[in-house]
Amino acid sequence: MKLTSAALALLIGCTGLPGPRSDRPGSLHRRAATESWHALEDPSDADTLPSGPLTLEQALDIARARNPDLQIAEQRIRQAEEGRREVAATLLPTLSVDTGYVRADAPSVYLFKTIDARRLRPGTSFNRPGTFENFEAGVTARYNLFNGGQDRLAGEIAQADHELSQFDRSAVMNALLANVILSYFDVQVAEAIAEATGATTETVRAQLRETEVKWREGRVLKSDVLSLEVRLAGAEEQRIRAENARRLAAASLANLLGFEPSVAIDLSGDEWPAIEVPPVYEDGLAEALLNRPELQQARLRIDRANLALAASRRAYLPRVDLEARAYWDDPDFELSTTRTNWFAGIALSWDIFQGGRRAASARRTEALLEEMQAGDRRQVLAIQLEVKRAYLSLEEARARVAVTEASVAQAEETLTLVRTQYEGGTATVTRYLETELAWTQAKVRRSHALFDLRKAQAEVARALGHFSDASDMK
Repeated sequence: MKLTSAALALLIGCTGLPGPRSDRPGSLHRRAATESWHALEDPSDADTLPSGPLTLEQALDIARARNPDLQIAEQRIRQAEEGRREVAATLLPTLSVDTGYVRADAPSVYLFKTIDARRLRPGTSFNRPGTFENFEAGVTARYNLFNGGQDRLAGEIAQADHELSQFDRSAVMNALLANVILSYFDVQVAEAIAEATGATTETVRAQLRETEVKWREGRVLKSDVLSLEVRLAGAEEQRIRAENARRLAAASLANLLGFEPSVAIDLSGDEWPAIEVPPVYEDGLAEALLNRPELQQARLRIDRANLALAASRRAYLPRVDLEARAYWDDPDFELSTTRTNWFAGIALSWDIFQGGRRAASARRTEALLEEMQAGDRRQVLAIQLEVKRAYLSLEEARARVAVTEASVAQAEETLTLVRTQYEGGTATVTRYLETELAWTQAKVRRSHALFDLRKAQAEVARALGHFSDASDMK
């Protein structure tokens, strides 16, 4: 028993297998929580951000390097690569080494072990050999000659899995870069709104101070002061909301870049060139059907299901294996070449009946194939809808830009006229505040429209699969 335990310990040490763990579930949970907390406290975060304001191109580069979703997709590619190597290894012969210790008094065991050790003494009583012991060590080589082509099909399936993981990374990349662009624009429009509401608040505050002076001098009514105070409270509320929206948009962008939400990110605000997309829906749809990684994945899943169906049908064929073994038997564990034993042979095995397992596996694979075909049709319809929705949104965004440009020009002209009337005493403060509010809202709507146009262009590009390549935006 001691020898067996020592041999087991030696085997575990040689194979690199981990030993038993005594961690309790509670300690594992606490350690996982601690490690997760330390993972958030990454001292390299500050070094990753550029020293100056962050451009959109820099944001895309950081997202490629740090986003966890993309890192997960890359690790899946690694897993698929190792899966290919694992399948390729099944095509090579296997070599194993074994050793064992026997202590017994069974006549049959005594006979064969003694003969293999070349130590069978003449006149031995096989009925009562007495207690004996034996050590055996050997080397065995095995090689599969035929298994119905299942190894080849397994290699093709592994290759399909590898390609699927690459398409999965492309899909993640396409969605990630589009979301970074959209989030970057969200931060910019939130900053523009916060700036506009802040300017409005300062304007109302200055007007309130001036009106209070006029009221003390008796030139305006108390109601004018009260109206401005109410207006200032409303403007302050809008400013707070706009500032909170700006912080939330910045936190969302930081999250996409792989940072914790509290990391301060200063945007450069540089103009980003418009993303070129086909002008009409029909051309865009043709490009999407060619480039979208999700559709390529769906087609590849059909091919993989066909390979799996062929492999399940090959399971009915026999298996032919070549095996060769050299071994030594000796009670004193003296592995002498004069007592070497060996044998080599070819074995054919054919499972005639397995209780219907192979038939059930084939039917399950056929159902999987039909599912993949239906999934392909569903993916085509989904992409058509995404592209159509993106082009409609782009058309709407262009129209909104034209409308808001005209509304801002009209609001500015009206504000100039009402300001002159108010300063001349022919317009009330309420009229002036309403006009100033309309002007501010027109500017906010224009900012929304301009950034919505950029976001709509990015959405069309995402729907067409423009961002699926890592070098798409450079």
